[in-house]
Amino acid sequence: MTTVTKPMEVENAAGGCPFSLKRLVPTSRTGVTSAMAWAGTVAGSAAGGAAGALAGAAAGVVPAFFTFGLSVPVGAVLGGLGGMTTGGCAGAFLGGVAGLAGFYYKKEIKDAAKKAEQTARDTKDLAIYFTDISAWKIFGESFFRFKYQQRDGSHCPVVRAFGGNTFVNFKDVHVRLQDLEAAAQRGDIVRHNWLGPAKLADQLMVDGVFGLGASYEDHKMAREWLDSSLWGAAKKWDEEQVRAFAKSFVDEHPVLQMPKSIKVYTVAFLAKHWLGLSDEDFDAKVFVKDYQSNRYLFTLFPDWMLSLPVVRRVRDWIKRQQENYVQLITESIRRTYPEEVEGKNLRVIAATALDALCFAGGLSVGETASRVIAGISNKIGDLGKEGFKVTRDNINEVIFETMRLFPAVSNVAYERLTPFGKGAGAEVTGREVLAIGPVMRDPEAWGPDAEEFHLREPNEYKKPAFCPFANGATKRDCPGADLALALIRSMVLEIDSRPWRVQRKWIHTLPVPSPVPIPGGLGRTKVWFWGYSNEDFAVEFL
Repeated sequence: MTTVTKPMEVENAAGGCPFSLKRLVPTSRTGVTSAMAWAGTVAGSAAGGAAGALAGAAAGVVPAFFTFGLSVPVGAVLGGLGGMTTGGCAGAFLGGVAGLAGFYYKKEIKDAAKKAEQTARDTKDLAIYFTDISAWKIFGESFFRFKYQQRDGSHCPVVRAFGGNTFVNFKDVHVRLQDLEAAAQRGDIVRHNWLGPAKLADQLMVDGVFGLGASYEDHKMAREWLDSSLWGAAKKWDEEQVRAFAKSFVDEHPVLQMPKSIKVYTVAFLAKHWLGLSDEDFDAKVFVKDYQSNRYLFTLFPDWMLSLPVVRRVRDWIKRQQENYVQLITESIRRTYPEEVEGKNLRVIAATALDALCFAGGLSVGETASRVIAGISNKIGDLGKEGFKVTRDNINEVIFETMRLFPAVSNVAYERLTPFGKGAGAEVTGREVLAIGPVMRDPEAWGPDAEEFHLREPNEYKKPAFCPFANGATKRDCPGADLALALIRSMVLEIDSRPWRVQRKWIHTLPVPSPVPIPGGLGRTKVWFWGYSNEDFAVEFL
């Protein structure tokens, strides 16, 4: 069971940082009703019935924290009806009605769903957690600055965010990253099923365990295989293979949906050249479209919500597909790496490989490549200088600078059982989050142009402040870093070697997991960035 320190404990440890987003979470009848009405108005007027249904569901999330999810499907129906009839006005009205009803009957709904509620005993804390996740996804560095920046310009070294004690200064983040492996071995920390700031649902993990959250022994065993197969003695890929694969993929796709197409490209290469899966046995396009996207979306749901009838069928389908992929990967690894896996728990290794396809390289390579292409298209910073051209000589710096300002991995989370014992937050325990994003924009580490896209000397990206990507930033470097960089580098250079453009787009969308795009605004073709992310877009070749 995860325990976290109370907000006042964090404030004392930080030297006085009293701000909390709790004040932004509506708890009164008026507040809940107004929030619901606002959500219905925005979505109802944006895109009629479809957006209205989505807004109702989104609006239902606000009271969902008080009604244990039952307001989500109700909100979807009401929002959809509102959107189809009179758009924004009806969306606002029906959203407000749903919020008001949810507020008045929250006690009855809570009592009825008591047994289903396992991980969200305190609904207000859950509301704050989801509020933080949403604000971080959309606002990025501004979300952190809103919490840590003091009126005199100083920083709170540790703030309350994502339901835990979140460290935002380089010196505090770096020492904890350096100690991460040893702390896990000592039993001072436990990783759990946490990815970045998100708490992933246990029910959608193989045997209830995420690769990063496995026991120290299982993690060590899987890591040895990862090291050997991705960059060590058993490595079966090379740079030329990656280049040829990128060229072939682009040849076959006159339009690339970003980042979805790059996820397909990445998963296809990993499946064939890393795991040894044949094209007949494994379809990367189906994997990304049907399995990866749904698993990623539904793992963000609390476990109790996955047990509700409205989502249970989807959960069970994902689990069946998951078991099929585990068995397929197990047999392929046994054939491809017989010596490396002899005497080892193949199921744990196969589950680790599946998590890599879903959440590690299979997810982050596509996201990073998408941000690089968006930056080139938008001509941000040095990319907009007259005569600038992306080449093999500067592509690494372009990728690294993109990762610095728009990192795919911007938080590292775990549960601290034993106090760290020194520096800020020396005595706190419970959920702990290392905020990578603020560190990589810290002027003390990067200079006065820390917020600008400025290509730096190669050695700048090797220093510990470029965490967790730089050698030496942690005691255990990412085993797939070289392959991930090769995949991004080859795809970006292949795209930019041809005439291309971003497809025209006037309705811009939010970069949040959703079964349908969520409108975020109107504007010209330029790709919109939100926080550390960018919206989905399409590249077409001329």
